[in-house]
Amino acid sequence: MTIIQPNKNKPFWNKVLIALGAAIMSAGISIIIIYNQNVEFDHEAERLNTELQDLQTADAELKEKFFELLSSNNLEKLASERQLIKETKPRYLEVNQKWVFASQQ
Repeated sequence: MTIIQPNKNKPFWNKVLIALGAAIMSAGISIIIIYNQNVEFDHEAERLNTELQDLQTADAELKEKFFELLSSNNLEKLASERQLIKETKPRYLEVNQKWVFASQQ
């Protein structure tokens, strides 16, 4: 008499299928998480790029104002307001002292 055992190999294949299903699901979840991080990174990079452009624009405006303040017309106007006169033959402080370098000692 032959004994048929139809469920003998099923537990092994059930375990294999469950393991493959778990692996596929974890891979899918991992892909979704990685994609989400990539999208967040792209949005942050775009935001930082916009902020950088705004800062560069503000920097250019400040430089323009600075150079405008240092223009010769404004400096002459400032000097006349403070009653400063332009020195035609300036005398500079002169010091007759030799510089001693460490390598010459």
